[in-house]
Amino acid sequence: MPRNSNKTPCSVPGCRGWAIRGSDPPRCSPHSAKAGAPPANQNRLVHGFYASALQSEDLSALAGDAAEASLDAEVAIVRIAIRRVVRIVLTGATLGPNPQPVTAELYARFIGLTFQGAGVLSRLLRAGAALSAAHPDPWSAEMRKILEEVGSNLGVQLT
Repeated sequence: MPRNSNKTPCSVPGCRGWAIRGSDPPRCSPHSAKAGAPPANQNRLVHGFYASALQSEDLSALAGDAAEASLDAEVAIVRIAIRRVVRIVLTGATLGPNPQPVTAELYARFIGLTFQGAGVLSRLLRAGAALSAAHPDPWSAEMRKILEEVGSNLGVQLT
């Protein structure tokens, strides 16, 4: 029995947690429908990877693409994510209004994320090439464009 007699156990079978006050049905925090941060919480825009989310060049690159569920929209989103990670690696600091220096461990992680993003991008482009008979070889042109962009950012010729 809890010290506070007003506490109600979670109604999920097998759960031993206490229900959130006023929840109907009585559910604990992990089982409630209100998961995550409160609606007005903007911390994601201040800290971490999403620090300067959807600002200036990201907004212009996403204009209209993110709203539609298409392969081209997914490609645009992945390209923005790769650009953000490359920007962090090149500047040596996190994005946002309070940039923090990147440690060696984070450099390794961000470089790994860059390669993962490139893998996702290549799979999306291959899927697009398989679906589109109108463009005989969009894979080569897109890969060349990406390699030139990444190479110019790193100061190396990759093509």
